[in-house]
Amino acid sequence: MTSITYLKSIFEFQNEKEIINYLENNEDLIPLLEEAKIALHSFFGDLVSLSLEYNLELEQYEEDQQMEYLIIFIKSSIYFDLFMQQLRKFSDQWILKNSDKIKGRFAFGHTH
Repeated sequence: MTSITYLKSIFEFQNEKEIINYLENNEDLIPLLEEAKIALHSFFGDLVSLSLEYNLELEQYEEDQQMEYLIIFIKSSIYFDLFMQQLRKFSDQWILKNSDKIKGRFAFGHTH
């Protein structure tokens, strides 16, 4: 099983073609996304579901600049306050530890 195929088995890809293209150009993110999945399950439990979405933003200050990144959406049935508490812990522990590898190339969000 290729790494991208494995990622497709653990994340629901929202815009698959764009995600695959982005990952092919940022191959070092693949093992980091695999690690993120494990960490997210340890913080939010095994019942959490994860989706991945490619996002492209045009910078408002300079016309020719664009920012592209992935968003990991976390879907959980836990109460919102508890979710936010866990997300802060996840941010303080896992995201800060890996920020030099992430380099703004993916972010996290919550969905219902």
